[in-house]
Amino acid sequence: MHYRFPPARIIATLSGAGGAVGYFALHFDWVILAGWWPILVVAALVVLSVSYLAWDLTAASRHAHAMAKFANVNKWQFEFETGEYRRVFQSFPFNHGMKPRDVNCIRGTFNGRRCSTFTHEYEIGTRRDENKPNRKERWQITAVELEYPLQTIDILPDDVLAKSAKFIGGQDIDFESADFNAKWRVMGRNLKYCHDIVHPRMMERLLRSDADGLAIRIEGKYVLCWQWNRRGPADLARRLGVLTSVAKLIPTFVLREFEYEHKKYEEARRKREENAPDWATTPYALTSGKYTGIGAEDYVDEEGDPKPRPEDDEERAW
Repeated sequence: MHYRFPPARIIATLSGAGGAVGYFALHFDWVILAGWWPILVVAALVVLSVSYLAWDLTAASRHAHAMAKFANVNKWQFEFETGEYRRVFQSFPFNHGMKPRDVNCIRGTFNGRRCSTFTHEYEIGTRRDENKPNRKERWQITAVELEYPLQTIDILPDDVLAKSAKFIGGQDIDFESADFNAKWRVMGRNLKYCHDIVHPRMMERLLRSDADGLAIRIEGKYVLCWQWNRRGPADLARRLGVLTSVAKLIPTFVLREFEYEHKKYEEARRKREENAPDWATTPYALTSGKYTGIGAEDYVDEEGDPKPRPEDDEERAW
């Protein structure tokens, strides 16, 4: 995992160290004994810390400007901050750390599919010191939409797997291609489903050089990749080219089966809402006028689940 201390903490640490050196240098007459080098060291530390802060702020500003400019030129949408994707994605690097934010988000169309890219950032700290996190991490998320929600599967290069395996569930699955197994690791909970998704044509596509280093995931209605730190639009076409190819290579029978489950779920939800009692939908103090989901257990036998639970995997023939 990559670790990165926030600028504020770096400046505070360097300033504290510099102040201590300066105090002892003057109090114990170190200047007379050792010359002016302790004072010069303190000055250098302050200059370096301030320079780092300026560099970090400038990098953030340049990244936002580059994303907004790309969106404007290509008639995409730019949003400085969005909360949409934190409700959609549950796997790492989401649901990790404190104070998560999705910033510098752009949305548009590529190869006929809706897509987006944004920076997901969060702070890492301890329960005893949550107001002073010891580092901040940023990940660039690039996503392409699918027709229907699918079960989660991770296709990871070895370097990413080594750094984040403890955050990713599922078993490591081997395939018949030695070249593919040497370059990629597939993590999933349903063995048959993983083999259905990662078929020979999919493996052939992922062995091309443009897919190198991309951590790819299918989750819900998206095929996405996640990379450490901010990424600008310079290589966005490469990322989207790989992701749209993966989306197009998902077998039709897999999409058809999940389409059936999704429609079954939506139909059960519609029926439940139509039969909701008046007190559950009347827009008074306790409701917003929309069905709240109370009584859903009465329909549990009629509702399908487009994202089956792991314990159901052996019973379902995906």
